[in-house]
Amino acid sequence: MTVAEVLDRLAAGTMTLMEAEADFRRRAWPRQQPRASLAQAYQGDIGAAPDPDSWDAVNADSRLTTEAYQRLAAARKSAIL
Repeated sequence: MTVAEVLDRLAAGTMTLMEAEADFRRRAWPRQQPRASLAQAYQGDIGAAPDPDSWDAVNADSRLTTEAYQRLAAARKSAIL
């Protein structure tokens, strides 16, 4: 299941925030690129949809509450550390 699919299920109420957090903790997240690399990667891609299986999908999802975003971010952080 992609990150976007987890977010869709969370928004639809078919997945709890606790289940989404558990998914994010188990997920193998790629290390973030330095900002300069990110800017270069997105140059010319303005308006492009985010990768549905990346943290960018979370950042682009306006359905998340502040609390949900913070809890998912903490779950992701624990997976990376």
